[in-house]
Amino acid sequence: MKHPLSQLLAFRAVLDTGSMTEAARLLGKSQPAVSNLIARLEADVGLELFVREKRGLRPTSAALSLSGSASQVLSGYRRMETSIEMLRSGKGGHLVIATQAMAGNVLLPRSIARFRKESPGVTIRVQTMESTRVHDVLSTGLFDMGIAATPFDTTSMRMESYRAPCVVIMSKTNPLRAESYLSARMLSGVPFVAVMPDRLHYHSIAKCFDKAGAAWNVVCESDSFRIAAEIVAGSDCVAVVDGLTGLEFSDSLAMRPFHPLLPYEFALYRGPDTELRPVVERFSKIFTAETNSLLDKISTDSSRRVG
Repeated sequence: MKHPLSQLLAFRAVLDTGSMTEAARLLGKSQPAVSNLIARLEADVGLELFVREKRGLRPTSAALSLSGSASQVLSGYRRMETSIEMLRSGKGGHLVIATQAMAGNVLLPRSIARFRKESPGVTIRVQTMESTRVHDVLSTGLFDMGIAATPFDTTSMRMESYRAPCVVIMSKTNPLRAESYLSARMLSGVPFVAVMPDRLHYHSIAKCFDKAGAAWNVVCESDSFRIAAEIVAGSDCVAVVDGLTGLEFSDSLAMRPFHPLLPYEFALYRGPDTELRPVVERFSKIFTAETNSLLDKISTDSSRRVG
């Protein structure tokens, strides 16, 4: 049996105040309007809910029995109103993000921590995958946002693009750490950990060594910068990775600018049908601010070392 919300509100108000007049004042309605709502509710349930006495209205045993259920319904409605308002303001709801490893390890933790302070009502799920997979999952509509290396072909909307300068990483015992920067010529013949040949980054590095007439001594190939960094940490090898990954391992590895500047480009993409979701816009602004802050730090450090 369905009862309009207005009837339940009137019932709860009369129950709390013991008066049609006071209930009307509480609800901002006329006294006849509240009386009519109570009469309709009694007709719907087939029970007498209030008995008129000299001191006001006395709830019947049926009314007292129904009061708990009515309160639960009204409480649920108020929670729904709050959720709707939070969704409209971008402070509630959910956010599902597909990301390549670098952003998942370095950028997203900082961004999510800041976002949670401003929007604690939002639940967030992050799934890490290869950049090429980000495009595939975004097209399914199951993810709100994606972070992936560029360029890559996608029908999703690009929200913001970023360029992280590449750096050379090495163990803290590697003699090359004494240099303020490193170039392909300076790395000629040095054992090198590269990403797989199917990545654009692989060919960008190869081109740098070829242009410098240097020997690119690739002794190991990895499918991620993170794995490359782990290998470098325990060997005499070096690797060229994006500066954000280098920053992640700054406590365990030495990091030097790669010269000339070789940018690693990535972007934040919006999934389909997210234009009307304020939570997506709010998170993207925080992500951009946190990312640019880290990129500025890397660029400043690189300029200081090269100079």
